Amino acid sequence: MSFYRACTTIILIFFTSLGLLAGERTDRPIGLNFAVNEPYPGGVGVNLMINATNWLRISGGSGYYNDQFGQSLSDIPVEMIAVMVYIMTAGNTPIEDSVAFLKGNQSSATPKIIRSYSGGIELLHPSWKTSPVIGVFWGGYEPQNQPYDLTEFAVHKYFKAGIDYTSETGFNIQLGGLYAEELPEPIRYRGYIHFGHFF
Repeated sequence: MSFYRACTTIILIFFTSLGLLAGERTDRPIGLNFAVNEPYPGGVGVNLMINATNWLRISGGSGYYNDQFGQSLSDIPVEMIAVMVYIMTAGNTPIEDSVAFLKGNQSSATPKIIRSYSGGIELLHPSWKTSPVIGVFWGGYEPQNQPYDLTEFAVHKYFKAGIDYTSETGFNIQLGGLYAEELPEPIRYRGYIHFGHFF
């Protein structure tokens, strides 16, 4: 089954069930997440999410990729990374320890970097806490030192398909796949995962 046929099938199933509008996503309309591989083609990112309706989410954010990630993090504030580690480990990794580790492991090599930005929409099942999600996003990326042979700022669109779960307390996790036809073959397809919270 082709990618487009699979997306069409998901869309048809989704829209046939739109009569079930008893969901509660709009009770917690604004969310923030930390993501791996989104905004695409960034390696890590932060996204703001708005539940416009029970079935429509608007999302946008900023991402960063570094081919020496873990070795050269000089362009990302180490404090930002330390806070993300603190949140993802439920407070078990002190921020000061992460800052010291990251500063002690910076490399002097020239990293290949991508800064990415995107915004788009996601469609979800209106009444399921665990829902299929499909989306389309428009974004831009700024490469530095030619990662994946990307040489200049460009705008592109990408599609996503995955699974989204939001708990009653607002915890959100989403994972799935991304596809961007305009990007070169090594990074045209990627998996992604988000961890976040709706308020």
